[in-house]
Amino acid sequence: MLEEYEKRRELNHTENGEAGSSALKVESVDFLPRNNAQKHNTQMYELVEGPKPVLILRRGLSFTATLLFNRDYDPKKDKLKLEMSCGELE
Repeated sequence: MLEEYEKRRELNHTENGEAGSSALKVESVDFLPRNNAQKHNTQMYELVEGPKPVLILRRGLSFTATLLFNRDYDPKKDKLKLEMSCGELE
């Protein structure tokens, strides 16, 4: 998932002309698949319990994710835009 995020980020930076070493960057994303499986009643799916757990969500329910940035988030100067999608990038 992080690879797909990086592809989208590069596209957005190119299109918007954004650059700079002080930019807030996501270093990792953890969708907490096992924790979210409990909330979504998907904990019995093999994909959740395997060695590389996969996030399985049910429509209409909230979920939790943890984002790790390259520096502290400052709401006064940083703009945070989350874009979520399902499936692979074209």
